[in-house]
Amino acid sequence: MNQPEFDPLLETSLRRRLTAPEQAALDTWLDAHPAVRRAWAEEEALWRVLGALPDAPVSPGFAARVRAEAERVSATVAPPGWPWSRRWGSLLQGWRGAVAGIAVLVLAVGLSWHQHARERARLAESVAAMATLAELPDLEALAEFEVVYHLPTGPLPDAQELARAFE
Repeated sequence: MNQPEFDPLLETSLRRRLTAPEQAALDTWLDAHPAVRRAWAEEEALWRVLGALPDAPVSPGFAARVRAEAERVSATVAPPGWPWSRRWGSLLQGWRGAVAGIAVLVLAVGLSWHQHARERARLAESVAAMATLAELPDLEALAEFEVVYHLPTGPLPDAQELARAFE
């Protein structure tokens, strides 16, 4: 038996008399640990002496005084309020989860809107930067180039047709 097995036996012996198998296990363990045997004997003697003491007398009216003190303390902790305030307080306590959920939702929407506004500001800055570049030539000027004339105007040919043309 190791220490974790010894401690429950000690606890059990404080509440009731040990059974024969429990006592035998305890004796075996105490034989292997002579230093603990002395402490066990002291504990057992102490509990025997304490068990022999008579119960302390309780003064008359003790229970009534305890009850009155408990009521006095509870009255100072929770002062009575208006009935409507207690009703609203209990209603708000019931809605705490919903209020917390709405607060989280509002926070998420606000952060999303802020992110969207930042992206729009970045886009506006990049458009402004592009506007400062040199002006591009008109489309009519690009149409004069011979390469532009030879580009197909209809739908583009299929990739397989292009592969067959190059074979």
